[in-house]
Amino acid sequence: MDHDARNINLNRFRARKTMLMIVSDVAARGIDLPLLDNVINFDFPSRPKLFVHRMGRVARNGRPGTAISLVTSEDIPYMLDLHLFLSKPIKAAPTEEEV
Repeated sequence: MDHDARNINLNRFRARKTMLMIVSDVAARGIDLPLLDNVINFDFPSRPKLFVHRMGRVARNGRPGTAISLVTSEDIPYMLDLHLFLSKPIKAAPTEEEV
């Protein structure tokens, strides 16, 4: 997508005319969306700071929000690194049996 098309789509998202936006790490840099409620992280990052950068887009200025990461067994070492980096627990989603 070229620069003009990105700006058009970003403005539509800001105006809430579009309710879903899929971006890469490159496209996400420098985007400020103060009313972003949810972020879904499809490809878990290998570095904790990149995770914080991605998820830092949600729930700014004291607003509530949700950050969800889809992970595989290969992502477990990265999740442990994140846990140590943040010094906070990582909450797992309930299993099918728990739902």
